Amino acid sequence: ASRLTERGEPLLQELLSDGGSVCIKGCGEDEAVLTTHDASYVVRLADSSNSMLLVRGGVEVSSTAGSPGGGGGGGEENQPPLAVAARAHEHLELVRCAPRLGDVRRRLCACPYGGREAEEALDEPAVGEEEALAPSRPDARPTLSSLEAAAQCSPLELRAALQRWRAVEVAGRWCCLDPQYEADCVECLLALAVEQEWPLHAVPVPAAVEALAAQFDEATVRHCLRSHSTAAAAPWEEWLPAPPSGE
Repeated sequence: ASRLTERGEPLLQELLSDGGSVCIKGCGEDEAVLTTHDASYVVRLADSSNSMLLVRGGVEVSSTAGSPGGGGGGGEENQPPLAVAARAHEHLELVRCAPRLGDVRRRLCACPYGGREAEEALDEPAVGEEEALAPSRPDARPTLSSLEAAAQCSPLELRAALQRWRAVEVAGRWCCLDPQYEADCVECLLALAVEQEWPLHAVPVPAAVEALAAQFDEATVRHCLRSHSTAAAAPWEEWLPAPPSGE
């Protein structure tokens, strides 16, 4: 069986390029979604009222063939026989769609980061009846590669969502900050800036990290400063956190 796909020229060029990254994602009852490096397209089956014949090899049609007074030099009588390889009554069309990120959001929020003490409590093994009720453990948080493999969206759309949701990378895995923990950190940063008379457009990051070290780890302070400032709109490579000092 043959399947025809209707594609726009930009998408076709990406498919043909050496660096093109095109993938079809979906499972179970999901609609199939084709993703490129920066966009998502839902794949739908479209019926055609006319049968389409697929022939082997190229077909060259003369501009004078079948035209009045065209002569016999390039007419249909000189065409080689055509071999029909398949017939199609339908084709796949690609419709641009919004990134499907519901499952990504759920996985990021399943085990939020709430500081070192909260992490240590989550790392304690659950036993007996408590095991089934235990929250998701830190080692169950998704990696970026696992999110890219499962999410029905392009890599660029996934990274934009991680920035928008202020997700943080902890030990190579991604999650959201605990809402209360994040709010407390931002409140302390604002109070510290007022106390130290720091300009809000130029908060000294190392000094802020040192001043709040007793309450918040360095990664959290840096992440909150980055995510609640103009840096939140920076490109992904610039938005990614710098490693804590000493690493």
